[in-house]
Amino acid sequence: MTAPIAIASDLVSHRLWRTLFGVSLFFLSAFDFYFPALGLPIIPILGTLLMLTLAIMARPPWTSQLREVKLSLLVGILLIGTLLLSAAWGIATDGSVFIKAAAGIAMGVILYLALVLQAGCALFREWLFRCITAVLVIHFGAWVLQVIVFFVSGGTYLDYILPLTGVPTRHEYGAAAIYFVRFTGLFAEPAIYSTFMYLGIASRMVHNRYRLTRFDWLVIVSMLASLSLIGYMFALVLIAIMIVKRGHLWKGAAAAAGALAGGWLLMAEFGDSPVGQFLTMRLSSPANDPSGNQRFAAPFAFYFSLPEVSQLLGLGLGNYDPNFQPGNGVAYMLIYTGVIGSILFCLALGWLLWLRRAPWPVWVMIVATSAGAYLFTFQYWWLWIASLVILADREPLPALEPVQ
Repeated sequence: MTAPIAIASDLVSHRLWRTLFGVSLFFLSAFDFYFPALGLPIIPILGTLLMLTLAIMARPPWTSQLREVKLSLLVGILLIGTLLLSAAWGIATDGSVFIKAAAGIAMGVILYLALVLQAGCALFREWLFRCITAVLVIHFGAWVLQVIVFFVSGGTYLDYILPLTGVPTRHEYGAAAIYFVRFTGLFAEPAIYSTFMYLGIASRMVHNRYRLTRFDWLVIVSMLASLSLIGYMFALVLIAIMIVKRGHLWKGAAAAAGALAGGWLLMAEFGDSPVGQFLTMRLSSPANDPSGNQRFAAPFAFYFSLPEVSQLLGLGLGNYDPNFQPGNGVAYMLIYTGVIGSILFCLALGWLLWLRRAPWPVWVMIVATSAGAYLFTFQYWWLWIASLVILADREPLPALEPVQ
């Protein structure tokens, strides 16, 4: 029997390879299990190294796409070189910089390049889809268990991260005389949970020809229940793409009208509750909300307060101020790489997507992530982009014989 992925039979079986790939994918998703004593995200690093090893063990069928492969490698090298130059600029101007920021993004680019070599493999595409779904189920199950334990126990919050790392999750909201608990799953805060679930659902949508399954809708409900503004935005992006691609304009309009009416009724009934006050404050003036201000308004105000040379070239990738956190991906790139670095980064990423002939919904899904946390510093984000490209590929190459 032929197999699109040719794995040396004396090294590992296909089933074990798939299991190890799933484990590496889960390790990459556990980026919030950060151990301060080590100073490194050791679990995602192990996941990256394991996945790269598995990718090397699989002989990619890219012989008929040699030009695209060479160009992708060239763009990847140029992108990594740009990141290293930005870090060097930070060292030259400030004298100290965290090189692990550039190294982390470079590892993500390398992971992307290694995985897209399998873009034409029908079997690998199916394995990738199943592994993404399995990891998504694990994270969703952890979130559901957290909710059940909290309400059954009368308020005990199941913190998965604190016992292992010593760092508590940011699950409590307390501001403007409002206090309540939000659920984070296996992540540090609700916004990160919503972001990760968005990445998983986006990959599944591409594979399922932009259709949302019942499980997908359950996950979207959990994103909304996290009460994260970025989760709401991501949910709207997914639903809008589904409506446009599936042609359900009238159904979409009816669903939107129903959601607005239901939301209005809920706010009228529970508007005085802590959650109701929280939503009213966030949705009526998101820029004035403490979290919204930190995520959107403050970072751009900080950027425009920089000297002109810093606005042009940035502060240097990794030249972090411990007292300041850029709240979104666009501000991060502008602050640390400047206008020039940001343009080069966008051109390189766009070129990589163009080389793989990524459809427009993939571009929209990727651009939407720039409104949230600076995900391109996580290897999982680059794996996610590779998954979108691979799962969108509808013309698999001929299968190859396993290596003997």
